[in-house]
Amino acid sequence: MIAYREIETSFGWLAVVASEWGVSRLFLPEPDRAALAAALEREAPKARAAASALLTKAERRIRAYFDGEPVDFNLPLDLPEVRGFRAKVYDYALRIPWGEVRSYGDVARGIGAPRAARAVGGALGRNPIPLIIPCHRVVASGERLGGFSAPGGLGLKARMLRLEGTVLL
Repeated sequence: MIAYREIETSFGWLAVVASEWGVSRLFLPEPDRAALAAALEREAPKARAAASALLTKAERRIRAYFDGEPVDFNLPLDLPEVRGFRAKVYDYALRIPWGEVRSYGDVARGIGAPRAARAVGGALGRNPIPLIIPCHRVVASGERLGGFSAPGGLGLKARMLRLEGTVLL
């Protein structure tokens, strides 16, 4: 069964979705519960509200994050559709510590594809588990915000980075 948990944070309502194998989706904060419900129905229609130890663990860590505590999520992930280049990008992003950023070019070089900065941005734009796979910590060259395709856009990315103590141009 695919289960989800809605979580109210200081940033708004978000949801984490998990299978029996791991976290498979995270919906970043929406301004209200109705907007979150619409996103869940549209993008995770088979998910059902249910209890699970994994969702409880994820909720504790998500709440700690939005309370401003450095968090190493270290949760099992269920992303069978993520392979190849995208998997390398996500693995690299998972290693970016709280309060630090890397450029798209840094990530490209770090995965052995130095000319693939734009492709890194594309892969991060398709990240199904933002926050846990911290795509918000990847920025444009010159420590500019770059892009962020999640609801809330660049404003949300900037807020998340400020929460971690990082202020960019």
